[in-house]
Amino acid sequence: MNQFSPVTSGMPTTMEKQPTQSTLRWAHHKNHRENVMPAHADSIMPRWRETQPSDVCNGNFSLGRTSEQIDRKTPEELLHRVTSANGKLKQGTLKKVSTVQRVKHELKDSPSKDVFLFWANKVNNGSKKATFQKLLQKSSVTVENCSPVLFSKEGLGSLKERKQAKNPQRKTRSDLFPDSEVFSHVDTHVLCVSQQMKSRQDRLSIPATVRLITAESQSKLEMLRAIWFWICHNIEYDVDGFLGLSQKIHMPEQVLQTGRAVCSGYAHLCREMCREAGLSCVEVPGYGRSPGSRGGRQCQQQKSSHMWNAVELEGQWCLLDACWGAGTVDAESRLFMPRYDDFFFLTDPEHFIETHWPEDPEWQLLQPSISREDFEQRVFKTSEFFRLQLSLLSPNTSLLKTAHGEASVTLGSTHPTEFTYQLSKLQGTITGEDVGAVHGMMMVSETSTTIKVTPPTEGLFDLMIFARDADSQAPYNWVCSYQIQCLEPRTQEKLPENPFHFWGLHQKGYYRLSVFVKDLGASTFRNAANFLIHCLGPINQNELFPAGLSMHCGTGISSTSNGLFNPSHSAPIITTKIGKCNITFHTRADVEVMASLHKDKVISAKYPLERYVLVTHLKTKVSVCILLPESGIYKVGLFGRSKDGKDFVHICDYIIRCFSDPSWPPFPKVYSLWGRGCILLEPRTGVLQEQSWVRFRLKVPKACSAVVIGQEKVVLRLTPNMVWEGDVFTGSAGTQVKLAAKFSQHCPSLEVILAFEVASGSPASLGCSG
Repeated sequence: MNQFSPVTSGMPTTMEKQPTQSTLRWAHHKNHRENVMPAHADSIMPRWRETQPSDVCNGNFSLGRTSEQIDRKTPEELLHRVTSANGKLKQGTLKKVSTVQRVKHELKDSPSKDVFLFWANKVNNGSKKATFQKLLQKSSVTVENCSPVLFSKEGLGSLKERKQAKNPQRKTRSDLFPDSEVFSHVDTHVLCVSQQMKSRQDRLSIPATVRLITAESQSKLEMLRAIWFWICHNIEYDVDGFLGLSQKIHMPEQVLQTGRAVCSGYAHLCREMCREAGLSCVEVPGYGRSPGSRGGRQCQQQKSSHMWNAVELEGQWCLLDACWGAGTVDAESRLFMPRYDDFFFLTDPEHFIETHWPEDPEWQLLQPSISREDFEQRVFKTSEFFRLQLSLLSPNTSLLKTAHGEASVTLGSTHPTEFTYQLSKLQGTITGEDVGAVHGMMMVSETSTTIKVTPPTEGLFDLMIFARDADSQAPYNWVCSYQIQCLEPRTQEKLPENPFHFWGLHQKGYYRLSVFVKDLGASTFRNAANFLIHCLGPINQNELFPAGLSMHCGTGISSTSNGLFNPSHSAPIITTKIGKCNITFHTRADVEVMASLHKDKVISAKYPLERYVLVTHLKTKVSVCILLPESGIYKVGLFGRSKDGKDFVHICDYIIRCFSDPSWPPFPKVYSLWGRGCILLEPRTGVLQEQSWVRFRLKVPKACSAVVIGQEKVVLRLTPNMVWEGDVFTGSAGTQVKLAAKFSQHCPSLEVILAFEVASGSPASLGCSG
């Protein structure tokens, strides 16, 4: 009666005195003397021991026990129940526990089996698919006739105060530390101390261990890092204990002495070591998210499958999981595989909820909280998913159903990333062999990747997606998983075999760039340089140069030698946001210029592209006005000839890029007599609205008369400014309005110089070419 038992987390080297407000761990009557605890874990593991709530995560409750048999209490009720009026703990009862459990009983349709299989699935390319269980009790509950789980009053109070804050401004992981490199001195010290501790014949106590590993820590954050890093590198998962081949190891001193633990043992030890370092730390029981889960299936389970920790830092609670940070379990060999994962150290709550769901929603640290059903239906994501900064574009549920025999998944990426995938038939909880790439295809763009699969038969399939940085030669890492329910397979021929990972333009590779030069006036080129180009990112088809570019792009020797000077655009690439631009040059009086517009693939232009270019010659200047009917990459070719020349020769090319959505109307059709000095003032569009009056104003040097021929013939009058003008009625849609001129009094005929189309539609839709 004078002794008491520790709860949840095992026993320390010496007994604690009266519990403080900051750490409520265990208590005894004020007249009782302190007892010295045994130094080794073996002496505190009798056949009869007190029942502990950690048994929920360790699998010690009988499978027939339901959640209705558990008292569910709020944090305030918990503290009231476990303490008397003077602050002393109440006594629990004892429970007989078998030292060894048979594996066949442990693994047959039990929640513990599913938890073990979940660990197996943490290994990349793991073949076992597991279900995970519904939690038996909340993080703040007591079990009837059992010692309660105790959180510190300070911890519970801080959480409550945080939730009641008017403007909670939570710090993210990157706010606490930019990257893990800032802990390099702490990590190095911990690894050095770990080697020294392993060389000792005896194991140190928890207080001594904490003092050693935190010796180089200068802040609470660094002390927590040292504790976390030490646990992850020195404690192995107790696979035999979990399977019932040996007694489960989860009490802190026992974990420290043996170097093994089940998930609750990791959490208990982390809490005790944090307590010794003066850190507020609690244990959080709940579910570990398994890739083999199906939406709604786990609502039938009662027991929790996992336990982790929450630590208070800088006035807020943060989440961490040393068990998952330490490594994984190989399903076939049933061996622990050390694999340090830094992701589970102070993980942001919005990322932590993807794999960890606490029974007490407060420990999600999210507003609003995520329901259990929503949690179970989410796509399973590994830590590598967040390290690569990936996102799910569609869909965001883990179970997909085929439509017309196919299903598609699209992932986004913030930087060049390579993907691959594996589609396998599920047989119960076991994943079968890969059905092959002929039943799927992957299409890659600069910022996203789409995987389309066509399962060969009806049934349930597992789609595992892998990724890596585009510039990495490391193996692909598993990032997420979907399950696809094929309702009716597509009856079609198989896709052709593709030895590469995806269809479309190659995402990366090596290219050779060879440069050739020649002297002015020479006829042959010689090789001057060769460059090796390593393409690391995906190729954006919208940025490919148009075909047929000449070696003269932009201004230079060619434009100068052909009489073009002082260009408005000297660079070869012009980017326009509004879909039009104007290129001007100063020219010699004897130079005539013409222009062409080309696009590799025209989609929606109604008129020939030559109609979207208008060249205007002034005395010593030439203007090339360009309109774009649609977005894309265009080539503008400039040609010229002198007064004595008969043929136009190529001068240079420009590249015009437009990524908006222009839809400019064309210019009027231009005839050969529209030459130097001709200026179209009004209308500046080649498409006129039907049944409307249009003002015509233009300059045509050397013209004796100018007329507009449409529904009626209108003679334009010449103003003192040498501008021909007049009002013209357009007539019906589908007709043409032509502008003609007479250049000699002795010539009876008129020469057509411009032609306009008449179309239906509002003035806004017809637009103005400028």
